[in-house]
Amino acid sequence: NELLNALKTEDLLKFGFESEFIGRLPVRSVLESLTRKDLYEILRMPNNPVILGKRLDFAAYGIEAVFTEEALEKFAELAFRENTGARGLVSVLEESLIPFEEALPASGVTRFTITPEVISAPEIYLEKCMSPGHRTAFDLAHETARNQEKAFIESYLTRNQKNLSKEHGIALTPQRNALVAEYFCRHITELGKAVGQIKIHYDSVKDIELNFFKKHDLNIIFEEDAIDFLMEQLILHDIASEEIMAKLYNDFHDGLSLIRQKSDKNRFFISRQALMEHENFLENLIRKEISS
Repeated sequence: NELLNALKTEDLLKFGFESEFIGRLPVRSVLESLTRKDLYEILRMPNNPVILGKRLDFAAYGIEAVFTEEALEKFAELAFRENTGARGLVSVLEESLIPFEEALPASGVTRFTITPEVISAPEIYLEKCMSPGHRTAFDLAHETARNQEKAFIESYLTRNQKNLSKEHGIALTPQRNALVAEYFCRHITELGKAVGQIKIHYDSVKDIELNFFKKHDLNIIFEEDAIDFLMEQLILHDIASEEIMAKLYNDFHDGLSLIRQKSDKNRFFISRQALMEHENFLENLIRKEISS
């Protein structure tokens, strides 16, 4: 490899390549063999098509598949032994998971945690996976693996926060990174699309501000923690924007209208705490604005 890195055009000519051929291929690249760590890093990338593809395959049967870090390391080791580069990753995953793709869809299992035992002892693991007696332990292992995946995605977002924020037009904070990670783990999609979906929900919350003003002539402005809280409702609890609008009207309309009449104030900043404890918020605000 050291010699190849020093390769020059005249070396290729001396070796026997035609000068016309060399002239049409002006760029030379020297490839190095992938290490176990390289193969693991390839599998660990959030947008790895092999992993996303397998998650989609199981999801088609209503099965949520999660890969543990230890399993990814084992797949990387097997692929390294094959010495076929990144292509080996596809073959070792296919070979290891075929028995489970054939057996699990008809078993009623809805969670599949891919651990090293899937590779080393597939028959034993498959029997345990389908046994009701092991369901509690398997559910716990699944949640642990899912939380590890979310933590990795959050750390990846933090490392790439600046570029992703600029690309998708949304300021990524630790709270929003957690929302992106949750969405990514719940839906089988590329990470960029998950960030884009958070941006869509962010815009939905800002639209709620505008629509509330248009309908009720009350100018409410959500603070950042309130925006994050409302995005949580939209993403984690599947609450529609119309439901949020209706709750805002029920919780805040009368109190804010009273303050507007008494003080001519019509610009109200709403925090997360205000959304959660609207009665205390309005009581304190009325006391402050009307008494002053």
